[in-house]
This record gives sequence, structure tokens and C-alpha cells, in this order.
Amino acid sequence: MLLAALGMEGRNVWETRQAGRESGQIYEQLEAVMDALAENSEDSQETAALPSAEEAEGEMLDANAYIGILRIPEFDLNLPVQREWSYPALRQTPCRFTGSVEDEDLVICAHNYSTHFGKLRSLQEGAQVTFEEIGGTIHYYQVARVEILGPTDIEALLEGDWPLTLLTCTYGGENRVVVRCR
Repeated sequence: MLLAALGMEGRNVWETRQAGRESGQIYEQLEAVMDALAENSEDSQETAALPSAEEAEGEMLDANAYIGILRIPEFDLNLPVQREWSYPALRQTPCRFTGSVEDEDLVICAHNYSTHFGKLRSLQEGAQVTFEEIGGTIHYYQVARVEILGPTDIEALLEGDWPLTLLTCTYGGENRVVVRCR
């Protein structure tokens, strides 16, 4: 049993490091694409704004579409966010679970890897969070509260008027950590 436990822990450490490397590489690529988009917009001196993440249908990298970058300065996290969530996608980066920035109901989910949302539970009220869309628009948020929900309590997750919600599992996966932002 001890060997099995050590094996499981070793796999968790490996998955966390792998996810951190992959999301870091994707972040660098996505940031470069976003910088190029902004530069092209400035060069053409167009007055029209760049498209939002939803209008652009996401920027394609590594066969996945990304809607922007989530930044949590308190943890020095800069994470690319995929447009659609799936279990394989969550192994790489955070994903949009539902909603949008335009409708002010964006829910972003990620694994509780230390390189993703593992520290989410310790965010304090008032902490700053930003989301930068592919088009360059930056949305600023402040943590309003942190709560724990049951693993299947989708109704409670989606209730309320929260412009941004961050979601991950508790350690062990028995419940969900939910961070509500205004």
C-alpha cells in the first residue's frame, strides 16, 4: 500500500509539473500572438477595436482555441484559458466552463495543480484578478468571497450575479472551491 501511495503521489507531482510546463509554453505563444494583434492594429491605425474573445472564436494554438489570459498576481500566475472545457484540456490549462465576459457571467475552471488553481482556496477578499481577452481588452476583478460547494451543485455554482467565478476541486476532489469576483 505504501508503494501504491508513493506511486500515486509521484504521478500527481509529474502531472502538476507537466501542466505547468505546457500552460507556460502556451502562455508565451498566446501572449506573442496577442502582442502581434495589438501591433498590427496600431500599425494599420484602424479605429475599430479588435474583436472580443467570443467574436474571434478564440485564437487557435496547439489545435485548441484560447479566449485570453487569466492573471492572478498574488500567486504570480499567468494562465491561458481555453474556449471549451474538457477533461483532456484541463490537464493543460484552465478552461471556460460557461459564460462570457460580455455577459458578465464567466466561469473558469482548472485542476487544483499548484501551477494552476491549487492555491485558489487561500485567495483573500480584495485580491486582484484580471482577464485579458484575445483582442486586448483587460477586465479587472476583485475577489469578493471564497466558498466551498458540493461536487455536483451546479445550480449553486451558477446562481448569483458574479462577473467572474473561478472553480477547482478541493484536495482529494470531494468538493469544489469557488472564488467569486466583482
